Amino acid sequence: MDINRWWIGQTGRKYPHMVIYTSRDGLPADQFNYNSAFKDKDGTLYFGTIKGMVSFNPTKSIKNSFIPPIFISDIQINNESIPVRENGILKQSISLSKEIQLSYNSSNISFNIAALSFVSKKQCLSLYHGGV
Repeated sequence: MDINRWWIGQTGRKYPHMVIYTSRDGLPADQFNYNSAFKDKDGTLYFGTIKGMVSFNPTKSIKNSFIPPIFISDIQINNESIPVRENGILKQSISLSKEIQLSYNSSNISFNIAALSFVSKKQCLSLYHGGV
């Protein structure tokens, strides 16, 4: 059963709605050999790479849809980390703070974030849009 999908071993070009599997997903290599694909009768696909063979059954694959929680681990103002102080900007860890108040001249602000996931860190994409 092909579940109406195309499975292509290729490099380079990307198309909308295309899922690309790489060494970050556990493949032995990102380079595939020419004419080295095979599909057996149960639907398992076999591809030859420069570091060995890969087998994959699309009907048995599970897409990871886990969205890891994201925590702010540090805040910097003018490229200096802000320490926790009783009478400072941060009264407790930034990851526990609900709000902070900054002075008017704190215009260069940056954050370090951590996505708590054991999946390949190269696959965790975080986007932020701040508005006033």
